[in-house]
Amino acid sequence: MFNYSFEEKGDNTLEISIEGGFDTDSANKVMTDLQSYDCKEINFIVFDLSKASFMASSGLRVIFYAETRIKDDMKVEIRGAQGLVAKVLKMSGVDKLIKIV
Repeated sequence: MFNYSFEEKGDNTLEISIEGGFDTDSANKVMTDLQSYDCKEINFIVFDLSKASFMASSGLRVIFYAETRIKDDMKVEIRGAQGLVAKVLKMSGVDKLIKIV
C-alpha cells in the first residue's frame, strides 16, 4: 500500500510524507503533484520517509527533482529514513548532497 501527502507548515516549509513503497508508480504520482505544486512561498522542502518501506531509483529522482526545482536560498532535507530506505540513500550518495536527519 502506498500513501503520500503534501502539507505546508507555517514556516514556509512543504513536507512531503511517503508511506509504503516508493517505487516507479508511486514516484510518478508524487512527481506529477510536485511539478504542479506552487512553491513560490516555499523555502524548505522536507521528505518524511519515516513510514517508507522501500525506495527505487525513481523515488530518488523525485528528491533530486525537488532539489533542482527550488531557488538558491531554499533547502531540501530528508527525515526519518530507516532500514532499506536509509541504505539506498547512503549507497546512492544522496547523503553527501542532501541533509538526512
